[in-house]
Formats: sequence, structure tokens, C-alpha cells
Amino acid sequence: MTLFNLPTQWQQYRRFMHSFYFYEGMRLTVGIMLPVLLGIYFRHNSWGIAAAIGALAAGITDFPGPIHHRINGIVAVSLSVVGITLITGQLIHHPWALGLFIAVAGFAFAIITVYGNRAAQIGTASLVILTLLVDETRVVHSYNELALVTLAGALMYLLLSLLLYRLRPYKLVQQVLGQCMQQTAVYLELKSRFYLPQPNYDALYQELTEAQVHINAAQQNVREIMFKTRSIIKESTHTSKVLLLAFLDLVDLFDSVMASQPNYRLMQTHLQTHPLLPRMHALLQRMATELNQTGQAFAEGNAYPPVPDTATAIQELNQLFEASRHEILDADLIEAFITLRHALDALEDVYHKLALLQQYSTYHKGIDLSRKVEYQRFIVPSYFSGRQVLNNLSWRSNIFRYSIRMMTAMLAGYWLAQMLPIGHAYWVVLTIVVILKPAYAITRQRNIDRLLGTFIGVAIGAGILYSTTHTGILLGCMLVFMILSFSFWRHKYFISVLTLTVFIVLAMQLLNPGNFTLLLKDRLIDTVIGSCIAFVFTLLIPPVWEKLQIGALTRQTIHDNKRWFDYISMAFEGKQLHISEYKLHRKQLYVSLANFSDAFQRMTNEPKAMQQQAPYWQQLLVSNHTLASHMAALYNELQELQETEWLDDFLPITRQISNRLQTALSFLGETGGQQQEGAATGMEEVAIRHEVNQLLEQRRQELERGEMETHTRGKLVALKSILDQLDMMLQLSGDIRRVSRKISR
Repeated sequence: MTLFNLPTQWQQYRRFMHSFYFYEGMRLTVGIMLPVLLGIYFRHNSWGIAAAIGALAAGITDFPGPIHHRINGIVAVSLSVVGITLITGQLIHHPWALGLFIAVAGFAFAIITVYGNRAAQIGTASLVILTLLVDETRVVHSYNELALVTLAGALMYLLLSLLLYRLRPYKLVQQVLGQCMQQTAVYLELKSRFYLPQPNYDALYQELTEAQVHINAAQQNVREIMFKTRSIIKESTHTSKVLLLAFLDLVDLFDSVMASQPNYRLMQTHLQTHPLLPRMHALLQRMATELNQTGQAFAEGNAYPPVPDTATAIQELNQLFEASRHEILDADLIEAFITLRHALDALEDVYHKLALLQQYSTYHKGIDLSRKVEYQRFIVPSYFSGRQVLNNLSWRSNIFRYSIRMMTAMLAGYWLAQMLPIGHAYWVVLTIVVILKPAYAITRQRNIDRLLGTFIGVAIGAGILYSTTHTGILLGCMLVFMILSFSFWRHKYFISVLTLTVFIVLAMQLLNPGNFTLLLKDRLIDTVIGSCIAFVFTLLIPPVWEKLQIGALTRQTIHDNKRWFDYISMAFEGKQLHISEYKLHRKQLYVSLANFSDAFQRMTNEPKAMQQQAPYWQQLLVSNHTLASHMAALYNELQELQETEWLDDFLPITRQISNRLQTALSFLGETGGQQQEGAATGMEEVAIRHEVNQLLEQRRQELERGEMETHTRGKLVALKSILDQLDMMLQLSGDIRRVSRKISR
């Protein structure tokens, strides 16, 4: 993408303007500015600012989720802020006692991170408000009054949030669902690159594992909102049913994309110069673009009906395949054409699901909504217990280390700010609060973003103030940067810090016009001091390094891979597979893969000394991801199989794959697993291999005689497709076992 690629830039702009990030930025800006404007109107500016602080605390916790979770979060942080305000009022003239309270609060509000992301945001919001309350420039006549006004601001924001929800109850669901589609489109586009000449397989598989992390997070976000929102599940309307089915079919579409896992190397070797592969690439690119635009349509609430040209392109590609099969198919190309045929079938399956999503975007009354949805087993219940905190009061707990780090760093920042002759000293502690996170990689990146963003933001703010002193212009610029800051703070921290710095500089100049040079100097100095303290305490009280945690995540991934494979393998024993059980195993594996991949990415950003055996972990990550793709493909092959009398002949191979995964788990420290009996050893000639080889030879002879459509062809395609998937899984499970042995040494 280049700066002058106007269509792409316009699409990015539309995507941002209709995202829940921008929606959140606008909501929080209105929620904060409303009490400020009311305070100005009633000539109580201090009340307006105090209420805005309460609205800020409420807004920090109000991220996408079920509406009752959002309400509970706002109520909890409101009560927390009231308590903090009252306690601070009692201790404000006793620096030693206040410092002790800051330390205790730092630990308490960090340890509640064990309860999840919303609890973590409640803790962060509470600590942010605490740092604002210890501002040495603030004059407070009554902390009781301040607590009530702050509470009023938080409740005012709550009413605003509820009003917006009632006006557009499905807007948030549409936005997160649209984002999930766009993340899936990225994955589909990556898949298309395997059909380019000389693809970089290792790099592409690594990118796929990273993309799968984002898809899993997006799916979990949609799942959390949809399945825990009563208006969608219990009191369903036509719109809510359409959105629910759209999400379920989107998950199935992603599974189909994952299942599109042919032997790319085989096709590239035999068909590299044939136009079939470039056409496959172009068609997948088109479908990825359509899926991205369909996601945009959902986010905007617009319709994006199926595109006839895509169906025509698929038909033309099938015609080209059939023509090529009659023209160039010979004995040497049988396996390549079988592989390509199944790749085309998978592509058609993806298109049919894409067309269904596009149909859903119209919300047409004729859409079939009679499908029964089973969702209870896919919900992760939320529960809170004091034992969760007690179980984390150990040096082995990363959250405990984070809490100790936050406590000591805040205390050090507070006392250092008291001793140094600097203005706005509370900015030092505030910098520490927003930078420190449980993971080293995130803390390190936020530290860099905070420093660079502040310096650039100060430069931009100074440029604006030197350029104009017109109040209207400054106010307009302040609102723009305020909206941008709140829109980016959850996913692009550098841009958020940059725009937030400009907003703060302009806001403080508007509130207290004067020499802004000193203000800019204080902002820079305080930020540098806070960043240094955060960096030092991250080294003094380090987190639990990823190398110590990634082993457990790897075991869980292999374990879930094995469970999913063992369930699919029941079909070879003649047992019926239930789609809900299949999807549950699939979901558990995808979550494990995403956790493993996320941990590996964090490891690569840790000090080099902490990246021991990183290449091995990367091999295991890619192998497990690829294995999951082949398992999804195997399931699809089994669903299409017409003749089943040969299924039990595959059992020695399936048991061999399962045993290899079990051995890998044993190498990584898991106990209690058992090896299956009757498994093949190595690549020995089991009966089904002999049968497939015989069919291959018969097919070669048929082609030499010019016989294209025969019974042998259909049987060979079915059995060879299953055997190819199992052979690739056999190789991958062997790689997983081999690398696991190396790690265990």
C-alpha cells in the first residue's frame, strides 16, 4: 500500500470511521465534554472537570462486551472512584500515609487482573483517577463533594452509553462481526499466496499463525457479546437471528479456509507453468476482497449482495480444469490433478459460505432462519472467587509479580516526584500506571510508544500554539485530537499517546492561558522520569518469562490437536460424528493455537537471553497450525466419502499419528497418556497403501488407453485424498515428536 493508493486509503478511512474504535472514541469524547460544558454553563468549572474525571473512569471500562457486563464494570469503577476520592481526602495532607495508600492501591488494583480484562481496566481506571487526585496544583475544598460530583459524572456517562445502546442495540455486534470478517479476509489473502510462483512456505505459515491469533480474538469478542446478550439469544428478532447465523457461518467459513490445505509443493512442482495456479491465486484474492467488503458492509449496516462475477469466475476455472485434464493429464500428473481438484472443491465451499454471508448482509425477510443454534457449550462462564486471588499470591504467578512491580514503582515515582522540583509531578506516576503491564514485551513496547508519542505530540502541540492563539481554532483542534486519542488507545497506543499529548497541551492552555513553554517542558521531563522508573522496575522485578510458560501452552495445543484428531478418527471405526462436538473440539484447539502463537510473539520481544530454544517453539507452532488445517481437510473428505468399506483399513495410520502426538506430549512432561494398539510403524506398507497403489497403476493404464471417466477414477480420488491428508499428518506428527524430544533434552 502506498500513500497515493487512493482507493485503498479511502477503504481504510471507511473502515476506521465505522469501527467500534471510532464509535468508542466519539462516545467517550461526548461523555467527557458534556459535564465540562454543563459546568461552564452553570459557572461551576471545577465541578464540570470533576464530573469529566468520573466519566473518564467509566469510559475506560466501557469496552465491547455484553451490555450487563459493561454496566457492572461502570458501576464497579464508580464505587471504586468514590472510595479512592474519600480516602485521598483524608490522607492528602499526610504524605507518608498517602504514599502508603498509593502503594497498597497499586497492588490491589493490579492483582484484580486475575479476573479478566474488564477487571484489569477497572483497576487501571482506578489508578489513573488516584494519580489525578494527588495533583499538587489542585485545590479541593471538600472531598465529599468531589466524590459525589465524580460519581455523577460516571453515572452521566452510564446513561449516555445506555441511551446509545437503546437507540442502536445491534450496532456494536455489527461492528465486531464486521471486524471479524475482515480479519478472516486477511487469512484468506495469505492463503492465496501459496499459488504464486516460488512461495516462501515458512514465512507464509508464520504469517498464518499470527493472523489466526487476531481471528481467534475477534471470534471470542463476537462470541462473548452475542451468546451473553439476552436480546440476541432469548428475545431474538429477525435482525438478531441474521447476525447470529452470520457469525456461525463465518466461523464455518474460516474452518473451510483452514481446511483448504492441499499439497502446495506437489502442485507447484508439476503445474508451476500452467495457468491454473495463477487463476486460483487471482480468484482467492477476489474472494478475500469481497469478504473484506462484506465485513465493511456489516459494520456500516449496509447490504453487500453476492457478486455474480465471482460465481462466473469459479465456473470458468472449473472449465479450465476440465479442459486441462483432458489435454495434459498423464500418468505423471495424476496426483497433482487429484490435489488440485480438491483445492478447487474447497475454494467453491468457501465461496458458497461467502455468498451466504453476503445474503445475510441484506437482512432480507426471505432468509431461512429456522436453523437450531446450540451455543451454551461454547460460552466460557464468568465467575469471581477470592480463591483466584489467593492462588496467585505466589512468586510463580506473573500477576503477583506485576502487582508487586506496580506497587513499588508507583511508590518510587510518588516519592521521587515529591523530592524533585518539577511541575505536574502526578504525570510521573500516571506514566508508570499506563506503561506497566504483566507481560515484558507489552511493557517494553508501551514504554517506547509513550516516549516517542510524547515527544512528537509536544512538538505538534507547540507548533499549533505558536501558529495561533484563537480560542475557537484551539478548541476545534483539541476536540479532534481528543477523539483520535480515545479511538486509538486500545489498539494503536503510539498514535493514542501522540494525539493525547496534543490534546492535553491544548486543553491546559485553554484552561490556564499563559506561558506554555513551561507546560511542555514539564510534560517531557515527567514522562521521561516515569518511563525510566517503569523500565528499571521491570528489570528489578521481572515478569515470569515466556520461556517458562510456553511449554504448558505447547502441551495444551498438542493435547487439543490430539483430542480433535482422535474424535475425527472415530469415523474410521464406523462411528457417527456429531457436528456440535466437532465444532467444540475445533474451538478449543483454535483457542490453544492462538494462545501458543501469542506467547511465542511475546517471547520474540523479550531479551535474547530469554529466547532459548525459540526456533524449536516456532517449529512446533507452525507444525501444530498446519496439522490443524489438515485435520479440518480430513473431516471434509470424510463427509464427502461415498464408499465406506475401506475406512477401517486407515486405522493403523490414524493410530500411528495419535501415538506420535502422545509421545510428543510425554517428552514435554505430560503423564497418564496411553499408546493405542494396532498402530503402524514408520511408513510400512499397510493394506490401504497397497490398495491405493494398485488403483494408481490401474488409472495410469486407463489414461494410456484414453479412458477418462471410469469407476477407478472416482474410487482413487476418494481414497487417495484421505491417504494424502493422513500422510501429511503423519509427517507433521513425526516433526512434532522429533522437536519435542529435542526440547526435552
